[in-house]
Amino acid sequence: MHSAPSNLSPRQKIALVRDPDMMTVSTDTKSYKLYPFHGLQQSPTKLTGHVKKLKHIENIPPSNGKGSDVQWYPLARPFSPLSPVSPSSVVQHLANEAHPPVKPTDLDKIEAWLKSLESEAQHFTSYFLFCEMKFQQTSVLASGREMPNRLRTAVAFYCLQQASSIFGRYQSVLDTICLNLGSAIYSTFTGLRRGNPLTALECYQAGLTYFEQCHTLQAQNQELKQTKADVDTQLIRLKQQVAQLEAHNQQLRQRTSALGTLSAGIKHLGTHGEKNDTLTSMVATFQDLDMGDKMQLISGMIEGLGSDIHIDALLTLIDNLAPHERKRLLDLLFQDHAQTMRAEIKAEICVEEIARRNEEEEEYRLRHEKYQSYILDVLNGTSLNDLDIPNGDKETMEALARVVDALSREKERVVKLEARIFAMNASRSKAKRNIESSAQDRQAELDNIVANLESEKKALEDALNAIKAQEIERAKRLNLHDVATQVHKGDIQTHLQPGKERKISMANEGTSTWLEMSNAPKVNKRFPGLYTMIQDADYSVANVKRILAKKRPLSMIEMNQTIAGLYQSKMCQDISDDNMHRHREGLSQMLMDAYTVYYGLKELAMGQLVHLDTAVQRYASKSSRIRLFGLMVGSLEPGSFASSAQAIDFFLFVVGVIFNIGNYRLNEDKAMANVKQLKTLFGDGIVGSPHSTTIRLEKLVQTVQIVFAYNNIS
Repeated sequence: MHSAPSNLSPRQKIALVRDPDMMTVSTDTKSYKLYPFHGLQQSPTKLTGHVKKLKHIENIPPSNGKGSDVQWYPLARPFSPLSPVSPSSVVQHLANEAHPPVKPTDLDKIEAWLKSLESEAQHFTSYFLFCEMKFQQTSVLASGREMPNRLRTAVAFYCLQQASSIFGRYQSVLDTICLNLGSAIYSTFTGLRRGNPLTALECYQAGLTYFEQCHTLQAQNQELKQTKADVDTQLIRLKQQVAQLEAHNQQLRQRTSALGTLSAGIKHLGTHGEKNDTLTSMVATFQDLDMGDKMQLISGMIEGLGSDIHIDALLTLIDNLAPHERKRLLDLLFQDHAQTMRAEIKAEICVEEIARRNEEEEEYRLRHEKYQSYILDVLNGTSLNDLDIPNGDKETMEALARVVDALSREKERVVKLEARIFAMNASRSKAKRNIESSAQDRQAELDNIVANLESEKKALEDALNAIKAQEIERAKRLNLHDVATQVHKGDIQTHLQPGKERKISMANEGTSTWLEMSNAPKVNKRFPGLYTMIQDADYSVANVKRILAKKRPLSMIEMNQTIAGLYQSKMCQDISDDNMHRHREGLSQMLMDAYTVYYGLKELAMGQLVHLDTAVQRYASKSSRIRLFGLMVGSLEPGSFASSAQAIDFFLFVVGVIFNIGNYRLNEDKAMANVKQLKTLFGDGIVGSPHSTTIRLEKLVQTVQIVFAYNNIS
């Protein structure tokens, strides 16, 4: 079984399965067109007998295999098993099929659809798709109608008006085209437009097109021609009647003349007394006849005279009639004459009217041909001065000439642009080839360089592996190992003795620990940790609570900013101490001195240290910055190596390398200026915050290489 292609229109799909034999068995012709409105659709006609029923392609019922109930399936082309039908019969049937009746409700739907074009025209995204869709809908609505028709023309002219707002560059040209085409299409265009663009509904309802007037005039011309033919036929019939009446009148004249002659002869014979037997017998015989025979005899005598009868004889005969008969005869003759005159006058009027309309039609045709010749001459480039154009059409021709000139200039410009684009494409292709060739050469050079670098890298890796192997062997010979450095608070005074210089023990000093008892760093009384200071102050629990109650607890962000400021102050003090050849102070002692100077009393400074120690204990488990600060100031794990001078100096040295502080002694001013930006560089210390500071991996690796490249810190 064949199926209809999916890309066909609804009319083509229905036409594909149409049965040609329906024209031979169906009495009324139904259209197979489909329309977007429900009111315009035709229900399929129910046929009886062996006639196949038209089914929709989408709803083909399954066959049940029962004799006469077998459904007709659509084939690729129309086929009739009943009788052979010629293709010409099918074409004639399709050409003569009637358009479905249009109801008033359908016209209302069409007008509503035309009104919707105004809102749709304000929201479409593609002018081409908008026009294509409207043309397809219009072709369906106007299917079976004459071309051109009012609906198609209204939609096409409306779409042309929309082009002037889409192509703003050619708006004036398109407006001129719309104005002149509207005047050429609609006879009432000036009254409809009133300076504003026309809507599709106005064009459809109020627009009176010239082709409709032409169709009306042609229909009137056909009616006049038919009337003329009828008048000619009637004129011929009237002429025949006139000929018959003339023949009848001639017969009456002949009979009247014979009767008058007979009467005159009788009188003449009676007067002169010259009667003979023949006339006497004739008169006697005539007198003996009855009235019907007498009338027949007189009629025969008049007919026998023919054209020899004279009007005097008829007048004599009429004079001898009775008064009422004479009056009746005169009335009949007058009515006959009046009817004949009216027919002749009416025929002359019809002939004159037909001649006048023929002349007007011929004049209109000549004017239309002349107007078309003017348009062709203007389109071919003929100057308006060389044409004999009437004043009424001169303005339109001038506008058309301007449009043609604008289009010709635009065509020349397009040709120049195409030539320029062609040249640019050629230059671009040439430049592209040159760039590709140079890029290929450069790529080859880079590949060679990369290959050389890879070989050098491999050689360096081999050398590095060899060096690492040598270091491993050397470490095995030296027998190095790490020893824990954390000590108990009670052993601080025992292990750390004053009077010794701060010094990091070297790796080649034997198997001693990092903090040898004999070479311990110099420790003064100012160097105890924060926890030790608070313990030595010997505050009671009530005093501590009173101190904490007077101050607002620090938040984590405030604590991080405070720590960054303390690091900045410590590095500034270290720079000054190094350049003035003084010993560096501990971080906890610096805090005590700074708060004492700030508050003026040692008790107030100690209260601030208690407040700071409480914040460290609170946030140490949540922030690595606070935890490291607590270790270095001795608030957490007091007495550990983290609170020693070596650890503090190493930490600040790492900070200086990360943020490029510089050498304290060689570039004192630069280092001091960089240190003053340290609080800003540290950030807020909150993970995921936009104000936090992130260190790149490359910088971290570089920092590790730098800080572990030295054997001591001075």
